Amino acid sequence: MDSNQRFALNEPKVIQEVIDGEAIIADLGRGFYYSLDPIGSQVWDALVNGCSLNEITTELAAQFPPERESIEQGIADLLERLLREELIIRRQNSEPVVNRAAELLAGIAATAFIAPVLAKYTDMEQLLLLDPIHEVDETGWPNEAGEPDSRQSDKTDPG
Repeated sequence: MDSNQRFALNEPKVIQEVIDGEAIIADLGRGFYYSLDPIGSQVWDALVNGCSLNEITTELAAQFPPERESIEQGIADLLERLLREELIIRRQNSEPVVNRAAELLAGIAATAFIAPVLAKYTDMEQLLLLDPIHEVDETGWPNEAGEPDSRQSDKTDPG
């Protein structure tokens, strides 16, 4: 894998939020949701904000110098899993992205590097797939696909 490759969130199929140091990720297309531990959440944030594997590894190695090899392996494993689960995608264009790895990975509250863990949950698959957002077109909820946009008012000519 190219260590300078950049990635992006697989939108609109995947949504995410980082809450109190834990990344919560939902794949609305398949009905699965995921969580990442604190280190994994910061790595996730860096990935979806355009940081490359090389930038992330370099920044973490600066914070945990004796652990560079385990950092490289842990981040590469996480990246492969995120790609396999289709939560992130490779950026196709070569537009420049500002390296924000130092900012996004600052202040990891750990004394040693612990490889990130992505937990996958399938217990809410049916509920997530029943979400009415799946039954709408680009005009959004509450309109079903093919219905006229109810937000438009009937305009009649008063005269």
